[in-house]
Amino acid sequence: MLNRRLFLLTVSLLLLTGAVFAQVGTIAGTVMLPPQGGPAVGATVTIYRMNMDSVTTTSDSLGHFQFDSVAVGEWGVHAYLNAYVPGFGVVHVRSGHTEHILLVLHNPPTGYGVVRGVVLLPMPGGPAAGATVWLFRALHDSMVTTADDSGRFVFDSARVGLHDLHAALTGYIGAHIQVRVIDGETVPVVLLLRPIPVPEYGNVHGSVVFGADSLPAANVTVTLFPERPGDSLITTTDAQGQFAFDSVRTGGYDVRAELAGYLPAIRDVLVRNGQTSQVRLVLRVAPTAVVSGLVTLADATPVSHAFVVMFVTGHHFGREFHALTDSLGHFGFEHVPAGSYTVNAMKPHTGFGTAQITVVDGQTTDVTIVLNDSSGGTRAPTSASAVDDVTPLPVKQFMADNYPNPFNPTTTISYSVPTASFVRLSVYDVLGRKVADLVNGYRDVGSYNVSFNGENLPSGIYLYRFTAGNFSHTGRMTLLK
Repeated sequence: MLNRRLFLLTVSLLLLTGAVFAQVGTIAGTVMLPPQGGPAVGATVTIYRMNMDSVTTTSDSLGHFQFDSVAVGEWGVHAYLNAYVPGFGVVHVRSGHTEHILLVLHNPPTGYGVVRGVVLLPMPGGPAAGATVWLFRALHDSMVTTADDSGRFVFDSARVGLHDLHAALTGYIGAHIQVRVIDGETVPVVLLLRPIPVPEYGNVHGSVVFGADSLPAANVTVTLFPERPGDSLITTTDAQGQFAFDSVRTGGYDVRAELAGYLPAIRDVLVRNGQTSQVRLVLRVAPTAVVSGLVTLADATPVSHAFVVMFVTGHHFGREFHALTDSLGHFGFEHVPAGSYTVNAMKPHTGFGTAQITVVDGQTTDVTIVLNDSSGGTRAPTSASAVDDVTPLPVKQFMADNYPNPFNPTTTISYSVPTASFVRLSVYDVLGRKVADLVNGYRDVGSYNVSFNGENLPSGIYLYRFTAGNFSHTGRMTLLK
């Protein structure tokens, strides 16, 4: 007797365990005819979900149906009965629960019309014989035909209402329009296919020389930037200062030559199909002055992630230098032309400061900017890890720069966005191979900074390319280990 009880208890536990681990539930529902039509007897009901077989049953005399042992998850439920527009719903099955759903069928449209038309090839191609034409209104309410030798087609029994009409033919871009079918009337339609664009290519050849003597500039990095969104091309000049970009898609481009110690040379070029565009770029010696700065509070506490802008005094619409201070409050600008400058520093909810400096070519100018605390008291510096990479300040123009440079192994690339744009920031080696994608997304107006870590890269020269809208900029940085 005891053994019998132990056996029954073991079987019960196994059944209970199986039910728990099966993770199943039940779907129960009712199919109804249009308002005041009563239950839909004998309707075909199907449940299905992606990547799984469907299960079908039939509603009883009260329109009821039920599916047992249904796996948990989201299921589509479809009810179909001849002469009615199908009903559809979605249920989420929970383990051990019964999910209820009501599906209502609808009366079909009562009228019919005719859709008659022609499919044409791009001029002067003539009729699109053999094109597939598809008239779609709803699930289980679509028709397909083929255009004849004159490109003509007809749908004689199209239900009244709004339809999608598609035409497709191999080797062409399909056509699509919407048509409204009216009871007893014929709708005339013309569908025009479009050719698949054939890419066109040209070449960009050129030379890079030094400005004063027009001597050839060897081993110069040359980048070809497309005016419309797309990847850039990078190469280097040979011993005679020559470079070439072959098989370039037609369109407008910017060509930029860069060499350490020289100002970048930029030219625009238009690539035409089957032609070679010639470009000559002249490098000029870059200024050697450096501005090294520090931003602090009144008590000499350094301020990290403060936004710094430097411009020629009295010329607010000239060239500007932008930077964000590091965790110790430092910032710096290289290749600054000689002259008088105004340097402003600001951090939201912390304060604003300004200073006037005079830059002399070949020298380093040190400047300390003290923020006037907008809160009425001193603030402790904020660690870099606790600060977001955006400073939402108004800026006048696109700009990108990195500091420190040279670096080991990390540097911060700062950039500003004067209008909300899609921004891309990538890093390449001198052979044009991409080594990192730092930014690839939409950015609102403001100034940003992002860190680049070269710990796993060899020492050498690297290029970062910054694009935002129609603006593009390539910066050069040196990793020294």
